[in-house]
Parts: sequence; C-alpha cells; structure tokens
Amino acid sequence: MKLFKKLISTIAAASIVATSLFSLSVGTVSATTTPDIRLHSTEVTYQGSRGNTIRTVYIKVRDTEKYGKVYVHYEYAPGMDWQDAAATKTSFKSKEGYSIYKASFSSYTNNFCLCYDFGSELWDNNYGKNFDDKTLGYNENVKAERTYYPSNGTYDVSAIIRNISYAKEVKVVWSEDNFKTKKTVNLKFSNILDRSSYGDQCERWKGTIKGIKNTKNFKYYLTYKTVADGKTYKDNNFGQYYNYNYTVSRG
Repeated sequence: MKLFKKLISTIAAASIVATSLFSLSVGTVSATTTPDIRLHSTEVTYQGSRGNTIRTVYIKVRDTEKYGKVYVHYEYAPGMDWQDAAATKTSFKSKEGYSIYKASFSSYTNNFCLCYDFGSELWDNNYGKNFDDKTLGYNENVKAERTYYPSNGTYDVSAIIRNISYAKEVKVVWSEDNFKTKKTVNLKFSNILDRSSYGDQCERWKGTIKGIKNTKNFKYYLTYKTVADGKTYKDNNFGQYYNYNYTVSRG
C-alpha cells in the first residue's frame, strides 16, 4: 500500500486538507465520474481494560462499482507504523445515495483516516485532524453512541450531535411494538467533544429511558431539531433502528 501518497480531488464537493504525516502526489480524476469518499459514522464496539478498542467505521463512497477498494488507514499504537483495514460493501445507502462500506479494526489510539484506491488514491482525513470514534460523518448531524449495561427495564441513551444551532431539541423516540405506539424522552446536554467533525464542533447529549417491559421488542431512534429554522435530523440506523443490545462490550 502506498502509505506516503495522497490524492486530493479538486472537484469534490469539499476540499480535504492533507495531514502532515504524508507527502502529496498529484493525480487526475474524470469530471464525469467525480469519485468521492466521506466518513458516514463510527463507533466503538469493544473496550478492553488495557486501553485497546475495536472500532467499526461506516464509509460512504461514490463510484465504487467502476473503481477499486476502500480502506481505513489507522494508527495501531503511538510510535508504530499506521496500518490498513479493508472495508467491505454493505447493502445500505447514505441519504445522498452513496454506497456504504464497513470496516472494523483494533487499536490503542483514536486516530484514523479513509482511503479510496482507484489506481490513484483519494483520501478523507477530516481536514488534517483525522477521525476518532466520536467524530460525526460528513453531512450527518446526529448519531447514536453505544452505552453500557442496560438493566431493570432502563436504557441509557447517548447522542453525538453537530453544533449547528444554539437552540436545539434532541430526543430519543422508542417503542415496544415496532412504532405502532411510541414514546419520547428529551436528552440533555452533557459535554463538548474534543475533536471537531469537518470543522464543526460536536456535543454529547444524554438521557435515560425507563419503564421498558419488553426488551426483546424494544427499538429506538434519535431526532435533533434546530429551533431557529425548525429543521429535524434523524438517526435510525439505516432504517433498522437501535435495540436493547446496542452497547459496548467490556474487556
């Protein structure tokens, strides 16, 4: 893998600034195809007692059918060479109609970026800041975050949102009968996250669902409404919703 070359697409919807870890090479891309790669979402699925984590990354890519492979380039541990994790295509589509690829990898740091290899290499590295497990995807404004150990008919909910409005409403909508009936819980601001997402500040909001009687049929999704313009954004896990088992495994 050419770890020291990056192609920056000058015709992509948003320019990607290269990290200082790599030198640049110039490539060309046909204006009729405009290949593109962006982070869709990311999450930690396992957290070990020694600081190691397993991350799952969802990547949205345009024109993969014509071109090559998609992978995550990540720092396994401080001071070690970066490694690559191949991504495989899922049946999901992004709201723009992009193909969704998925990759999982284990590491001891939070740093990763994305590559789309179609003969040349097109990179997305969050404007030079790289990504971590809390970074929101491009053009995504709300994402469920895995929490720990639900019990006794309760479920803690955590949401990562893009701070695009001062006045906002963040809610979890849940059901035990496939949303024939549903209930809503307001989430509250918890903290500002250290790393921005494509230049935007991100926040964590939290809340607790109580009174769950049927954990097997329990499902939920998130909504985020900006009060100023009334726009509402949603995360429903590609239409599959989230369930009682959406938690982080602990080592």
